[in-house]
Amino acid sequence: MNDRGQNVGEAYPKKLFLTSLKRCEANPGFLASFYERFMKSSDEVARYFRFTNFEKQHKMLMKSLELSARATEGDREGLREIAMRAETHSRPYLNVRPPLYQLWLDSLIAAASEFDPEWDDETEQAWRRILGFIIKHMVSHYDG
Repeated sequence: MNDRGQNVGEAYPKKLFLTSLKRCEANPGFLASFYERFMKSSDEVARYFRFTNFEKQHKMLMKSLELSARATEGDREGLREIAMRAETHSRPYLNVRPPLYQLWLDSLIAAASEFDPEWDDETEQAWRRILGFIIKHMVSHYDG
């Protein structure tokens, strides 16, 4: 049990992450704040998004984050989602270099900590665990 009286099991970080993500998503400024931070983090990142339809991109990111969280527990649809993202972001396709994922993570954490009114250290660790799983998968498939 944690200090909130909740069982801490393998599913707990996923649940905590998804609950926090829903709180962030409830605020329309969350994704705009994330992308603003992310694009300011590097000229290289900004180039990737120069022709982006952000309305469509926001929907894709939210779906991808939700499915990716499910992948951490072996969910087939979630695993398929991160496999597709890993392929499209690999060297042969978009060529998203592995160091850029740390900028992505830092930008998401900063935005989430701003927009989740219940953000705390435990919530941050859940985000880092879930997103770390995704990043590890993406980086391991970078060379195609």
